[in-house]
Amino acid sequence: MSKRYKLFSFILCILFIIGIFEFIRTYSSFSIFNTPKILQSTNYIQTLSSISTNEDSAKIQLFEIPLHGQNITTGVIGVPAGNNNPIVFILHDLNYTKKPYDHGFTYLVKHLANNGYLTISLNINSTFDFKSAQLINIENLSHLIFQHLYFLDQSINNNKLIYSIDLSNKGNLNQISFVGHGVGGFGAYSLSNSPEINFHSALLISPTFISSPKNIIPPSLPLGIILPQLDGEVKSLDGQKIYDTLSISDELIEPISSVFLKNANHNYFNTMLYSDDSLKLKYNYDKINKLTPLEQQEFLKNYTLDFLNYYHFNPSNKNIGLNSAFVAPDSIYGFEVLTSLCTPNSLGILTPTLNNSTVLNSLGGEIFMNNASLNYVVESYMAPYDEAIGFQQPGLPENLGLFKISWNVNSGTFSTKMPESSKDISKYQSLSLWLSIDPMNNLNKEPLSFIIQFKDKFGKIDQILIDSTSIALQQPDGETISNAYQTQWSTFTPLSNVRIPLSLLTNINKHNLTSISIKFNQINSGAILLGNISFLS
Repeated sequence: MSKRYKLFSFILCILFIIGIFEFIRTYSSFSIFNTPKILQSTNYIQTLSSISTNEDSAKIQLFEIPLHGQNITTGVIGVPAGNNNPIVFILHDLNYTKKPYDHGFTYLVKHLANNGYLTISLNINSTFDFKSAQLINIENLSHLIFQHLYFLDQSINNNKLIYSIDLSNKGNLNQISFVGHGVGGFGAYSLSNSPEINFHSALLISPTFISSPKNIIPPSLPLGIILPQLDGEVKSLDGQKIYDTLSISDELIEPISSVFLKNANHNYFNTMLYSDDSLKLKYNYDKINKLTPLEQQEFLKNYTLDFLNYYHFNPSNKNIGLNSAFVAPDSIYGFEVLTSLCTPNSLGILTPTLNNSTVLNSLGGEIFMNNASLNYVVESYMAPYDEAIGFQQPGLPENLGLFKISWNVNSGTFSTKMPESSKDISKYQSLSLWLSIDPMNNLNKEPLSFIIQFKDKFGKIDQILIDSTSIALQQPDGETISNAYQTQWSTFTPLSNVRIPLSLLTNINKHNLTSISIKFNQINSGAILLGNISFLS
């Protein structure tokens, strides 16, 4: 036998062995062979925008403009050095005093103006209505905003010095966004549905919302919501109700996002509000390292800028929870957060309802459970209807459907089939699981961990490990408390996104996905609450 033949046989043998190992790695569901990829939050965020200009290049000025009769409109304006800038209105919270709450956002005006936004913090005291449930007259607010749009048009295009500062060519009236705080946040949300002008985006900071969810209309612009964990003014965190309602709407045409900012209160975003409103909450938060006013303001000015930049300029190097192709961040600028994101034209896989949702998924595919249980429960702030005992979703939901998934052996599995018509997932960016730990469940004896498994038509498998390094699976601050009506967790335990970018799936054929499974094989027992599973566009 020639040496050449022996060498050829040896090479074939090596290639055969490699092929066998590659086959096992690709097709096996055993972690020892097909090692799961670990889902890790990538917190690469630059503090300043990619379009950042020189600090202190903008001009900041107070203004006072006469209106009809003896009325005036006042506020703070920030004018960038460059031309044709997007325009931002900042709307402050309800004001029972004579303090100029609009001045409390001067730091934000300055930061946005230095980074290319013509920014106005507007005094909206004249629009508050203390006799109405919403505490603001939206018609009056709309009229005030449209007066300023007229003033801006005259100042930008006709060289009028209405604001006592030259605004010639400084603003782009086709790119207008809102930032609103508290009652001003509700005002910003209401204006976002105005049919008279095409606003660009809106960011709501702990907005009030007293109306029924039936009155929540999908806006025609990207909507962001900031929910401070320790809000003692809007204690129910009404903004969550807006997110929850819109996230299940079939009429969603623009993305909606929320950020649950841990250890933050309501007031400290505004420099004119000095009191720690978290002291109004029943639970004692002395053990929590609360954010200082400067920390909250630092977060807000950076997040607002990056939020606006994302929807005006779409920078790709930021992960503040808005890009569905990125892992949901656990922290932003070093501050712990829980984030949620819903995008239009997404594909809902599993939405908890009473109608066969524990047997069939939202697409009609079968659901299989093995050594684990799947139960439909209702989260409600009304004790007689609350079945998600201990769980507390912000926003005081009346009838929020959830799945409670629990297991007490390390071989539990949830699996669901993809129908033929929905096997092609190649056009989507990520798989989103909107979930929370079940905070009072005794099965949660050790840090949560499980594997998400994707299997295609050809039997190829991708596996992603999700563990307790994800803040969404960590036990929330607080403890069990009871009253005459119910037993619950002492703090909010919000659902949030765990997102798996589909770019991590390198084995399967994304045009032929046949099943998605959750393998509860990492720990002996556990329990989670699941709001939905969907592929995000």
